[in-house]
Amino acid sequence: SGVRARRSVPRERRILLNRKYGAGGEGIDHKELKTWIANNPQEIGLEGIIGKEIEYVFRSGDIADIMFSISGNRYAIVEIETAWPFPGAYQALKYRVLKCAEEGLDIMSQDVEAILVSWSIPKEVRRFCEKYGIRFVEKKLRT
Repeated sequence: SGVRARRSVPRERRILLNRKYGAGGEGIDHKELKTWIANNPQEIGLEGIIGKEIEYVFRSGDIADIMFSISGNRYAIVEIETAWPFPGAYQALKYRVLKCAEEGLDIMSQDVEAILVSWSIPKEVRRFCEKYGIRFVEKKLRT
């Protein structure tokens, strides 16, 4: 049964990714920005990175775009949005709480940071992020 469980993980991951991105899959702009941020965390103010996981799968089945492990038992969850960032702001908030729960931390722990990266972030999204402690960064690879 151990072999079957290992084989089912990729299938489960495919199902979860399909749920996240839809039948059409991840857009090229989203994928490029996600890969760039994963490889250049210093560009969004992250230092002391000791590990990263793209498409981090939570125990709940939710998937964050990037999970960085940071020295001192800290984490940064990054959610990438290329078009309308409000759903990503909510996801970043949810992912911060989920990571706190996974680590047994208080859900307001300063050891887990949520970051929304988007091409542009309108005022109402900025206000939401400020209210709930989500850091936001505007970043576009091409103009």
